Amino acid sequence: MNGTKPWWESKTIWGSIITVVAVTTGLFGIQIDPQTQAVLVDNVTALMSAGGAIMGAILGIYGRVKADKKVR
Repeated sequence: MNGTKPWWESKTIWGSIITVVAVTTGLFGIQIDPQTQAVLVDNVTALMSAGGAIMGAILGIYGRVKADKKVR
């Protein structure tokens, strides 16, 4: 394995979470088929990756605005 990534970009983590949700909803009569689960994993992973990039940009801008020294 090379490199690292944040946990929220892991398909394994999101796949596990979505599987637990699918099993839990199944107990209440709501079925989520495997194809839908796979689509959910892909979409959630992409959304979380984009969210991480957006949060990084927002924090960068906030840090620059709140800084008390000029950048040279």
